[in-house]
Amino acid sequence: MSTAERGVAICDAIMAVDADVLATTDPRSATPPCVLVTPPRVTWDGYCSGTAQWQLVALAPGVANYDAWVVLDNLLAIVAKAVPVESHYFIGYSLAMGQPQLPAYLIQFSQGVDTP
Repeated sequence: MSTAERGVAICDAIMAVDADVLATTDPRSATPPCVLVTPPRVTWDGYCSGTAQWQLVALAPGVANYDAWVVLDNLLAIVAKAVPVESHYFIGYSLAMGQPQLPAYLIQFSQGVDTP
């Protein structure tokens, strides 16, 4: 399975936890509140396997205030039911050049992968 296919599978797993949460691999369809699954960093550990380090971006609409914090915590809880979250931290994230940064959590986890 390609990393792009795995990205879609991660989105499906998140939406299976809560059908009201949008999870997507395409920033063009990301409408906060949502989770954006971005391509992973892959480290090849051997001849036929490696580790994918995934970064998911939980996005809240508007400005970075308490309301956004609550939205991000809720998204994090949903993601944590779908994937083995290892860490997360607060960032500002822009979906396109020239657009304002949105409040976001960068959520990280690792997963084994086979060679493409």
